[in-house]
Amino acid sequence: MTSITHIVRVLVDAIAPKARVKADDVTRRAGEDDNSKDAEEAKTRADAQIGHAFVLGHLVMVSPDIPAEALMIRRGNFLKSSLRRFQEVHLFCNAGDEVLRTLSSLANFFSFPMRTRERGYRLGNAELVGGVGKLRPAGIVKLGESMFTASVRVGTRTLAELIGGVAGNPDADYARMLNFFDCTAYRDEDTKASPVGDPLSDAADGRGVYKEPGALPGLLTGAGRRAQLSFPAHAALLARYAFAQGAYHVDVHGGYFDGPSGRALIYRLACLGYEETLRRLCGEGGEGGEDDDLTRGRQQLHAACERLQIGVLLSKDLNSVGAEPSLSPPKQEPPTA
Repeated sequence: MTSITHIVRVLVDAIAPKARVKADDVTRRAGEDDNSKDAEEAKTRADAQIGHAFVLGHLVMVSPDIPAEALMIRRGNFLKSSLRRFQEVHLFCNAGDEVLRTLSSLANFFSFPMRTRERGYRLGNAELVGGVGKLRPAGIVKLGESMFTASVRVGTRTLAELIGGVAGNPDADYARMLNFFDCTAYRDEDTKASPVGDPLSDAADGRGVYKEPGALPGLLTGAGRRAQLSFPAHAALLARYAFAQGAYHVDVHGGYFDGPSGRALIYRLACLGYEETLRRLCGEGGEGGEDDDLTRGRQQLHAACERLQIGVLLSKDLNSVGAEPSLSPPKQEPPTA
């Protein structure tokens, strides 16, 4: 991830200033002030542009080895200044990633030391909290913006608690720009072969192996939807990852790509983006307009992630895409740490 940060910084520093000047000129000619919506969109386009031909579009981070507190540093934050230039940033994570939770935290202590272990967890260990009946959320979770950081837990604390414990004036805005995909309880067909048809659509419609999703194996942790993994569960996962063979082995760090539906979701978000992924899920040539297509696509994505037991928490920018304002959000219990 560090190499990507450096590459983006070099490209932006060398080429992007011209694009920013051009966007600022467009904003001034439009007669808009700096706080207007048009001015904000112009600055966003300038941040994403690399010269006149390339744009930083969709970034998908799968179990990234990034300290969670790196997003909260206000000054000298090279990670934030690089990632914010992408139009969409999606984070696939799971609380049972023992490679990041134990091995990486110990190895990276010398380069990014923390006073306590609870502040040394990585973004790849993030998970969603506050599901119905004290279960892990599955599908698209709809919460108010004020509840966003309280709904994401990294290690033993939520982002809201981590932000509240940082001295000075921590920055919480960028955390709300990430799209979280909690795959702790991810279930899918265990095959790396190229599937026939569209596995993501099959998962949304409950076809084939997805008619009984409870019978599918857990590819990352096999922990089910219980709210939080206990210490013995973490120890067992580390042992199964390091020593077990065959059916007892679990790939807690790279198992996202072992299932056809999860693999398809990652590739679509990276290549097409969120909106185009919704359009592909709803099918082309629908009778309704573009908004209806996005709404149906969001419903399909919710159904697919619910069967795959993937919890989705969308950023403030994408949460309104395809949403149905006339429908009340599903009842959620207050998040608990």
